[in-house]
Amino acid sequence: MLRRDADRPQADLVGLAESIGCVGMRCTTPSELDAAIRRSGTVQDWPVLLDVVLP
Repeated sequence: MLRRDADRPQADLVGLAESIGCVGMRCTTPSELDAAIRRSGTVQDWPVLLDVVLP
């Protein structure tokens, strides 16, 4: 099991995705995840990265 270390900075995966021309979205709640999945289905011609943070 992976654990998040509170003392370590987390990688900005959304920023990284956007810096290489992809669409990036971060989700921290189930409702945000549902919305991001719906939104990702509307993106055409671009890769989509979903950064899902689990509790």
